[in-house]
Amino acid sequence: MIQAPIIVDLPDPVTGIFVVEAASIASGGRVFLDQGTIGRVLTDGDVVGTGVPPVVESPSGSISRIQIGGDLLGDLSAPNGTILRVEVTGDIGSPASLVSISANGRFAFAGPIQLISASSIYADIDIPGDAQGQSELRRLETTGATSAGDFVGSLNVGYVGFCQPGDLGISILGDLDADIDLTSIADRDIIVGGTFLPGRFVRYGTRLGVNPDKPQCSGFTARFIVLAPQGLQGQVIVNASDTFGEWLDNVEIGTGAGQVILGPSQAQPDQAPFYDRLSADLGGGAVGVVPFNVHPRDSEPDLSATLATPPDEVRIRHYGPIYGDGTGQVLLIERSGDGGQTWSDVSNQFSVAVDTSPTTFSRLLVVTPKVGQAFQAASMYRFNARPALRCANVPGNPSVVYRCDNTSNNCYEFTIQ
Repeated sequence: MIQAPIIVDLPDPVTGIFVVEAASIASGGRVFLDQGTIGRVLTDGDVVGTGVPPVVESPSGSISRIQIGGDLLGDLSAPNGTILRVEVTGDIGSPASLVSISANGRFAFAGPIQLISASSIYADIDIPGDAQGQSELRRLETTGATSAGDFVGSLNVGYVGFCQPGDLGISILGDLDADIDLTSIADRDIIVGGTFLPGRFVRYGTRLGVNPDKPQCSGFTARFIVLAPQGLQGQVIVNASDTFGEWLDNVEIGTGAGQVILGPSQAQPDQAPFYDRLSADLGGGAVGVVPFNVHPRDSEPDLSATLATPPDEVRIRHYGPIYGDGTGQVLLIERSGDGGQTWSDVSNQFSVAVDTSPTTFSRLLVVTPKVGQAFQAASMYRFNARPALRCANVPGNPSVVYRCDNTSNNCYEFTIQ
């Protein structure tokens, strides 16, 4: 048992020792590698940390493998170093106390961490990238060996997976109760065996799907898969960088006869990016490409509906979370009394309720007539986003854009008889 710090201060970056082995690392014990290499840090039992400092720390060194036979209950840190493989038989962290795992160095042509594996993971994992932007994780997995196999916390990384056998992306046996922020892409599947829980996002910086310009990626998939029926309760965000990222591969929910597959090669109601499938069919969540569009089929009334009587309110939903930035009206509302030949701006006749937090998960805004006003019979109404309506939970918070088939505006409208 290690009960006091082990300080490894080697004379140069290439000098190394083979293994640091103990039955366990107790509170007060830690392994510190300033520079050089350690082949393995190996324990049969638990590794318990005190929070500060980390239980294993490698400021500028390289640790090839950390193997823990019990639970990892302390932080791991390599600010300018690498911890290539973290393999834990038990859990990383606990439901009551998330641990921190961070690394920001480089190993040859790979990123600072290649594998994180545990029964369940309760951790905030940060792999921001070195000066050359090398931020990658080959594989993250929960095995369910001693617990439910959930991932709770967060993951911040540039790339996940490589287009080669063995780099299998992210595989969560249980529920996903974590934010996954991919500042670039995933070149392999993200698989959730349980439910992707509400109030969480999986954010792709650019595309969802393998790189079509890389021949080595031919034959691989980079899908987002949730195996639980109606298990997509959180938010999937594509093109979070607001560049030219596309939705190229499938999002799959459930299995067997009840499976829903959203993707660009599917027919409606499941054709990406502007699928007609209702969020209730998915579990309450959604998949949206930035800038987010209105989801007219998920709105009330439905797109192009003809109503017998004027509604008391209109509920407009979107493919991603939205908020009002407070700089002005968020919605242009127009009315036509001649079958769409001419249109008048009637925005001032209505109130629009929308969240004002840039970190909201709400995809809804509600339109109600002001006192003395009403939706009128024998009329058409159409709606369009103004610049003050913005994408939430997205860097830079670009404005929402209403569009149909990527070209025309005003794609949400209805008629009152």
